[in-house]
Amino acid sequence: MLTLLQTWNDEHDQLNPLNWTSGRKWLNVLLIVMQATLSPIASTILAIGASKIAEEFELKSAKAPSLPTALYVLGIGSGPLVLAPFSELYGRRLIYLAAFACFTVLNVGCALSPNIVVLSVLRFMSGIAGSVGPSLSAGSVGDMFCVEQRGKAQALASFGPVFGPVLGGVMGGFIVFHTNGWRWLLWTVAIAAGTVTFLGIFFLRETYAPYLLERKATMLRKMDPNGDYRTEHGPSDISMGRIMVHSLGRPVRLLFTSPILAFMAVYQSL
Repeated sequence: MLTLLQTWNDEHDQLNPLNWTSGRKWLNVLLIVMQATLSPIASTILAIGASKIAEEFELKSAKAPSLPTALYVLGIGSGPLVLAPFSELYGRRLIYLAAFACFTVLNVGCALSPNIVVLSVLRFMSGIAGSVGPSLSAGSVGDMFCVEQRGKAQALASFGPVFGPVLGGVMGGFIVFHTNGWRWLLWTVAIAAGTVTFLGIFFLRETYAPYLLERKATMLRKMDPNGDYRTEHGPSDISMGRIMVHSLGRPVRLLFTSPILAFMAVYQSL
């Protein structure tokens, strides 16, 4: 059987995200930035309502009301180690939509929580689901823009992780003041997340080139069973176990081999 290596048709192939029109690229960036901003907003928005949580659940410990916020941050930090590798197998679009749909549902659950235990557990899970936006946004920008054009888009994608926690505090204070309760903090996040997910279903496009090429090869294999259509670095060529090992080991390796990344990691953790 003849092996046929699949690549783009030419340097102007419109299937290649690097060749998309500016409007399509920036629409994708906007939807991704919404996710990357809303997740950090959710990290601090509930902190403003800690006293209301303690009052409603009759908490005596001074530390207990901060658990939902602390566990959310733990989830948003650990989530990319598990979820990000799946984008190399199933594409970025599916991971964005699936994770943010879960994020929406989990925030509804948080808003309906009957006690601090349920609230804390659901917040941790929503942090994991919400981590996809901040962790994949830079990669999505790199998928669509060449190095010379990447600055503006990357600056916009960085807005969420940097300013999201600040916006969360401001928004949280406004909501608590006007609603006199903490549950509307989470209802607001759930409504916003649901809206972003709904828009993403119709307008968010796949940007990961190896996945797009693999999908093209799969279609050609169905049309021509006698041809062995493959891609140079397609998902079918790499096992999930290998991707997970590589993705879990890469952050640790970079932490100890790249001084600038180590410095930024310490800065962000503080």
